[in-house]
Amino acid sequence: MAIFRYLNIPVIANNNIYVTPGRQTHLTHRRTSVIMSALKLSPSRTVITSFITTKNSSLDDGHYVSQLCSNNTNAASKPQTPLLACALTNRSIHSYSNETLQKVHTIEQAHTASITDLSFSSVANGSSDGLSGTPIVVSSSEDGFVKLFDLRAHGGSAALQVILPKKEQALTVSLGYGGVLAAVGGGKGNIHFYDLRNSTESSSLTVPLGSYVDAHTDDVTRVRFQSSVDDPSSTTSLLVSASEDGLVCIHDTSQSTEEKALKSVLNIQSPLREVGFFGPSMEGVYCLTGSETLSLWHHESAQPLYNFGDKVRDILSEEVNGGMNQIQYLVGCYWDGLDLNLVAGDGKGDCGIFRVDAGGSMNLRRVLSGGHVGCIRGFVSSPLPFEKSVIVTGGEDARLCEWTINSGNKGYGSTSKNSYSLSMSDARPRVGGGPIKRSKKEKRAHSLLKGHTPY
Repeated sequence: MAIFRYLNIPVIANNNIYVTPGRQTHLTHRRTSVIMSALKLSPSRTVITSFITTKNSSLDDGHYVSQLCSNNTNAASKPQTPLLACALTNRSIHSYSNETLQKVHTIEQAHTASITDLSFSSVANGSSDGLSGTPIVVSSSEDGFVKLFDLRAHGGSAALQVILPKKEQALTVSLGYGGVLAAVGGGKGNIHFYDLRNSTESSSLTVPLGSYVDAHTDDVTRVRFQSSVDDPSSTTSLLVSASEDGLVCIHDTSQSTEEKALKSVLNIQSPLREVGFFGPSMEGVYCLTGSETLSLWHHESAQPLYNFGDKVRDILSEEVNGGMNQIQYLVGCYWDGLDLNLVAGDGKGDCGIFRVDAGGSMNLRRVLSGGHVGCIRGFVSSPLPFEKSVIVTGGEDARLCEWTINSGNKGYGSTSKNSYSLSMSDARPRVGGGPIKRSKKEKRAHSLLKGHTPY
């Protein structure tokens, strides 16, 4: 039989048609190419947010997109003015129409240091100021400020600003309770809470409503309130926080003290940069680390659903199978109402979108190609199931690229409603996890909100 192989004589059957081994490889490669071609998308629109004006400048010489957000988060209730906002490395904030991608507002020098987080809120410091229901951009910065900008106003003055105590850096911010309670992650391991309705005449808040001081021992890199299942634009009282100390904490902010509020602690064992809730009932938590690892957890039981470890980029590179370069980094995850999706890039400007299953499988859904020439730093997705969604990416080439996912290009399709399971039978028990009580300072009082709930 070996001599047949060297003579290239047909010996392999494929659907009753005998082909040579070389022909079989060619057909497999051709079939793969056809599939990858169907999954590959080109941008429908592109915007340059910042231009390099000097001659012979490289990509590294310009300012690029570092943060990206949208106020179009609820499919059932579209905002009156759908907007997209991005923060650049020159500390400016630009907003664009979601429908036309035309720039509608610019805030120059929004902060005096790097902007660390960006989001929208439709509620500011009370309806008495006439700001309720208007588009408000919320930003946090290493300068220790959280600022709220009314996009109806001209100029770059903040309608309201929060000043963290003891010159802490403001590394992340999330709004809950209808947009009036701001949770701010600081550079000293603390999480501070501010009631945005309690602004003074100077439109500044300097004293927190309360603080969590024992949850983390290092920089708090991300805080996120849990989205409501029925209305993704609203939140529950649960707050997830991630830190450089390798821990993810889940608190119920409706409780009167920090000790009572702590529900569970997830030990990721690596510095974290991104975290968020997912699942049909938002019962899962995804965790992305600075070393490009991904793990999925059941937050109530503090048990891991699946840990992809440090091989996740190899797994993703095998999945793209030549459709793009090797996966180099993970951008982030998002829940589209049916599935958890992971965005990952190749370092050359292309990225892939993968469906991530809590059982450990990953499947390529689309390759976004030809839009960027640098690393992608952020993305936003319209509040629709994947096959009907529109995704906007921003990157180190200072570009915003819009990608229209259409059902005509069939990738790995969405699951049926409620079929994405996060049952505890999938969880993998491990040493650790569960409600953990740790004190950063011995005998320090656990006191958030001084004995009463915020609302």
